[in-house]
Amino acid sequence: DLHSFPTRRSSDLHIVLSCGATALAASEDSTRTQIIAEVLVTASKRLESLQDVPAAISAITADQLELSGADELDDFFRSVPGLLLLPGGGPTDQVIVIRGISDSVSGGFTQSKVGIYIDEIPITSGQGAVNLDMSLFDVERVTVLRGPQGVLYGAASLGGTIKYETRKPNPERFEARAQAAMSDTKEGGFNYSGGGMLNVPLGENVALRVSAFHRYDDGVIDNVALGEENINSTETNGGRVAALWNIGERLSLLGSVVVQNSDLGGQFVYPAALGEFNQSILITELIKDEFTAVNLTGTLDLGFADLTAASSRFERSVDSTNDGTPFMRPFVEGLHVSFFGTPRLLPGPGRGTSIYDVGELYAHELRLVSKNSEQWQWTVGGFYSFEDTAFASITAYDGFADAFGPFALDGDVVLSADGVTTYRQLAAFGELGYRFANGLRATAGLRWAENEIVRGNDHSRFLGAYMEIGRASCRERV
Repeated sequence: DLHSFPTRRSSDLHIVLSCGATALAASEDSTRTQIIAEVLVTASKRLESLQDVPAAISAITADQLELSGADELDDFFRSVPGLLLLPGGGPTDQVIVIRGISDSVSGGFTQSKVGIYIDEIPITSGQGAVNLDMSLFDVERVTVLRGPQGVLYGAASLGGTIKYETRKPNPERFEARAQAAMSDTKEGGFNYSGGGMLNVPLGENVALRVSAFHRYDDGVIDNVALGEENINSTETNGGRVAALWNIGERLSLLGSVVVQNSDLGGQFVYPAALGEFNQSILITELIKDEFTAVNLTGTLDLGFADLTAASSRFERSVDSTNDGTPFMRPFVEGLHVSFFGTPRLLPGPGRGTSIYDVGELYAHELRLVSKNSEQWQWTVGGFYSFEDTAFASITAYDGFADAFGPFALDGDVVLSADGVTTYRQLAAFGELGYRFANGLRATAGLRWAENEIVRGNDHSRFLGAYMEIGRASCRERV
């Protein structure tokens, strides 16, 4: 019976220090304060007031995130109706559920039912339904769209969509900001985080924005077998570089690169039999999660509508090590009886190493969006994505080669497997809306898509013997 818990515990002490500098006049500050009251979102692929969007949407602004001290999704999801995080082995292994729609209760090779976007970058893998634990530093807002969003966001948004909208470079003024926070975790130790941002105009129409952050959360779980305390600590580093170029009054180009690395010292689960926050494992279970997201977006004002072209590339790698001794020991000792006819005690430990690598996720979208001022509003566009995902796993048991002698052709490695899965999606979509005089709005939409999945467990080895498992493919049109 394993227990898991939220990735962040309540703090006895929480101190936040923040400072910033901008080149703004007092009158501009006053104007900005009045504008903040109106929350603008891009949920319908157009910038409009939250109150004008006929959908179930929650928007958490930058001010709300900062006032609550939120650094990650786990810090604010409870305030969003219908949003649930199913806890896993750590903050990067949680499953996001909106309105109870999910096809998995743990991370795995299933397509997520919640789409995740960083600005124009779709980062939802077609092969894994786990959460991307993105830092919220220098984020303009987080928008949660509840309910199916298939017309504008595709098959991965059956339950809903989460959009992280970052702050854009500003050519009009110089900005600088620094933030630091410290806290103490109950049953754990000292936590700290910090970040800095610099926005530099490079002329009247060009600006560069650079931000970086670091966060350390101490663990609360002790490993009684190795005498280690607070093993499930988490350390996260990352940053973002964005550049904006306004070419005349009608054309703009925005490019960005987002990088984040997370290191987890242990799993966020413990068996109830050992008491609260106690594990008994024979190896250190490490998790390393890294991702890079690159995007280039161009927007052209055609007068009657805005033409947007967005291209992105997303990479993610998750490496983990697990203690497999409890289930490997009886298997290996039973295998010894089958091979030699005599029992043999093999204490282990057994270790499992897995690598989940979204090597390439390319996405391209071209869309035409009418102006907000029109009574009739419409959106048409096309979408294409290609994903290449590799996985590898190795299960080894200490002492296996010595016990099995000539039968252990791969040393202590008992089983290994690897494979590559590709996922392609081609889609066309359109949405038409009409604003009535009384403020009501009627909307109808249609999306055609063709999806192709080629999944393969290409190579497997058992006791060093090579096996070809084969590949499977599936194609669907909706």
